[in-house]
Amino acid sequence: MCSQVVFCRISWSPSASGQAARPETRGYNTKSNKQRVVKTPGGRAVFQVVKKKAKGPICGDCGKALIGLPRLRPIEYARLKKREKRVNRAYGGSRCAGCVRSRSGLSTGWIGEFC
Repeated sequence: MCSQVVFCRISWSPSASGQAARPETRGYNTKSNKQRVVKTPGGRAVFQVVKKKAKGPICGDCGKALIGLPRLRPIEYARLKKREKRVNRAYGGSRCAGCVRSRSGLSTGWIGEFC
């Protein structure tokens, strides 16, 4: 859906020995300020700000990753439609299929302790 790289404006450091100018970093190389140097089609070296990798939704019972749901950062889930945030099943988007089957009320037909 979204690319992992965002362009940013950079400042250029003057070259001391007549060499080509290098891009200057914006701040320190912290977890939230990762940058990557790329060459533009015009031949300039510019920094791109790299987004954090998303962890993705996990099952509330067993902790496995939920399949069928996108791996996004938390703020990006707010922009999704309801049908894109869940799977069309009981406990969809919250529990994996194996845990839903193992719940006693749903697997044996009578309402158990989970309802």
